[in-house]
Amino acid sequence: MKTLDEKVAEKMTNRLELMKKFAKPKPVLSKSEWQAEVGKRLRDEIKRSFGVRAERKFAQRVGLPQGCLSQILNGKFSPSAWTLFNIQTKAFINISWLLTGQGERRGLNAKT
Repeated sequence: MKTLDEKVAEKMTNRLELMKKFAKPKPVLSKSEWQAEVGKRLRDEIKRSFGVRAERKFAQRVGLPQGCLSQILNGKFSPSAWTLFNIQTKAFINISWLLTGQGERRGLNAKT
């Protein structure tokens, strides 16, 4: 006769096997696809929080030349660590959300 621990272990093993069998792996994005996703999220958040034509104002706020921001928004460049820091601290956009699409959009001290 099996002990309670053995029964629990067997159930867990069975569940894990079922999860492996039916779980769909998340697709891995290429660098260019990821950059496009980050750019799209940032563009949408700028429009949502700062207005439709606020890219210049946003670039000034986070200390980026307009051309660099445009390259990030168009998925041509990845934002640097310093740019991400400024986006988090000066524009209050959660960089975890920006990079992954998960979590809250707005960071601490967000006004909107």
